Amino acid sequence: MMTTEPITESDLTFGAFPKGYCFYIEKSQTYKRIESGVKMVEFLLLRPDAKTNKTAIWMIEAKKSSPNSKTHGKLQESMNEVRKKLNSNLEYSEAQIENIVLELTSHPFDIYVREICNKFVNALTLFIAIHLKRHSKGDSELSENFMQIDLSRVQFVFVLVIKDCKEEWLLPIKEALNKALRPTIRTWNLLPSSILVLNEDLARKNQLIDLETTQI
Repeated sequence: MMTTEPITESDLTFGAFPKGYCFYIEKSQTYKRIESGVKMVEFLLLRPDAKTNKTAIWMIEAKKSSPNSKTHGKLQESMNEVRKKLNSNLEYSEAQIENIVLELTSHPFDIYVREICNKFVNALTLFIAIHLKRHSKGDSELSENFMQIDLSRVQFVFVLVIKDCKEEWLLPIKEALNKALRPTIRTWNLLPSSILVLNEDLARKNQLIDLETTQI
């Protein structure tokens, strides 16, 4: 559903944004019909850039905090152990080994990154499906601003906003997301700058939260 009302998620208040620019996808009727087993970001934000004459869609996911990124290094150790135990006659790709490890281990940071990535990919896929009218009446939930965009030219940006996160902690999270989302970025030919990880202060500087007037 489209909204001009502020959105409160993870103790952060986003917006309010101008009419026709914010698609509250998590509350949309289309998502509610398919939500079982399909995790979703909070909302999509249309961000036109008058200087470059380009339009971007920011996919916003909000979190209160993040696990310690140092546990992420243990993933490679676990992968090496699993690789040693696998039958040498069987061929497993690095991606398959990583999936096996993630299923069998519980490193909080790796699970955190994987869940966020799933939300981003699901949001990208569902939005395009709605835009292409793959869902009955789904396109009726989108504003004209969203429906008139050119899918071949629009930029998609995955934005994670973490309320309680020091700025020096953001880079390891971004690097992990970049690695996990690399297949999606390559297959959709997205820009290298398609991932943003912001804390509360940076979200405010990017005009996402605590807006006194509706703006983009």
